[in-house]
Amino acid sequence: MLGDEDPMILTLRKDFNELPLRLRFASLGRGAVTRGGARGLVERKMFEELPIGLTSLGNGKLPHDPALRIFTVSTGTAVATANLVLARLLQADPVVCMTPSLLPRKLFRLNLVPPHDVKDREHQPENIIVTPTALSFHDEIASFDMANELARDNNLNPDFQYIALAIGGPSNSALWREETVIEGLKEVLRTAEVHEQKLLVSTSRRTPDWCRNWLISNYVGNPAVAYFLDASKTDSNPLPGFFVLADGVVVTCDSFSMIGEAVNSGHRPIIIKVNEPPPSVKETEFKVEKLDKMNRAVMNLSNEGLVDIANDAFEIRGCIIRRTRRKKPNLLFERVMDEVRQRLNIPEEVTAG
Repeated sequence: MLGDEDPMILTLRKDFNELPLRLRFASLGRGAVTRGGARGLVERKMFEELPIGLTSLGNGKLPHDPALRIFTVSTGTAVATANLVLARLLQADPVVCMTPSLLPRKLFRLNLVPPHDVKDREHQPENIIVTPTALSFHDEIASFDMANELARDNNLNPDFQYIALAIGGPSNSALWREETVIEGLKEVLRTAEVHEQKLLVSTSRRTPDWCRNWLISNYVGNPAVAYFLDASKTDSNPLPGFFVLADGVVVTCDSFSMIGEAVNSGHRPIIIKVNEPPPSVKETEFKVEKLDKMNRAVMNLSNEGLVDIANDAFEIRGCIIRRTRRKKPNLLFERVMDEVRQRLNIPEEVTAG
């Protein structure tokens, strides 16, 4: 995303405990680790295998190119501390997607933050970019390859109309009400049965047992369900292939990742409700605030014409029947990248390190 066609990729060792180091960064800031200490951590403890060239860069043997800029990029909690250690070693600019807990955002050159993790969107420091959803990129070639593999291995017929259904799970940002979720899933299945469509279905790691068991009882073996993936039994992610095969996409309103992936694939996904508005007297202020942010973020996407919100069975049925024509892929990704390049002063055509 920063212009480097051949970046160095590092994998964090599974046995490395980064929590004490994260606490050091949280309390001491950038001075938590010296450059020599960072070199020792990188070479002996943190990563499985070091790419050729990393050690020489870490020893200060930088190429004599005044235009060269080095960035360390990470996504999520587990590797964010390693990002800061690498940045210290390489004298690089650290960029993080989804800032993890305990680490102050000021430690990073740039933070790409989804809207439900932002308290005051109108007053953000220069190193914060609020993304419309979780950042994602739709790789068209890889997605077509996956679609071909899914079609071949599961006897999918290109003459059928396929509807992709991506099911997430409850979180602090999106509470689930069992009756609301089941009613939405029932209507998706009924619509497919009546209109002779075929469903491509995937749960996620957050899908609760009661929902997964209901799906297995009602979806698996149904003639309207052409493919069903139980994410509790595999790490496979069939969604990129789904987006190529499907005429329409339905996503539960709880996962910015899945919503963003669907929009960036060119679809206008149908977002189905997973909760009723919680009574404030029964819910903590934190949960009410987080839920309100989630709802507002999805509503903003709807106002831009990027998603369709279906609040009940009638709207679910109507949205599936009148599926919207696809848009250009990676609209949200390109929008974020334009702002990233502007904040980091990177030309559109550049070779980064």
